[in-house]
Amino acid sequence: MRLAGYLRGILVAVVLEWCDGLRYIFIVAGPADPCEKKAAHVAFEAALSRERAAIRRDIEAMLRDPDDQAEIWAIRDFLNGKARELDQKYDFRYSVLIGVFAQLMAEGWLTLEDLAGMDLAKRELIREHSTAWWRADD
Repeated sequence: MRLAGYLRGILVAVVLEWCDGLRYIFIVAGPADPCEKKAAHVAFEAALSRERAAIRRDIEAMLRDPDDQAEIWAIRDFLNGKARELDQKYDFRYSVLIGVFAQLMAEGWLTLEDLAGMDLAKRELIREHSTAWWRADD
């Protein structure tokens, strides 16, 4: 418990190096710098907004085909699936945010420029993880 009291208000990360060359980060204590928190939140919301806009474009494309009357049920199913996907993917807990940002970057919803207000080491770690996400999709 002394360690937790000592670390209060400080972001502490333990970085483990695995044999596959990927780094994994685990947040063990405290919030980050308030400016960095704000930058992370802005980046998170930007990615979410981009993905929601893409979903809207997909729905509008589905609605352009007036011949298929059953399309409304396909749209409902599509939206339900996307809602579940977004709920699982967009998690703003600091303990998982590096991984969330890496996934969003790999999927094209987030760029390094969006993370400009964050610590350089964290941005590099996110970039490395996004490469791993990209390779995992191949």
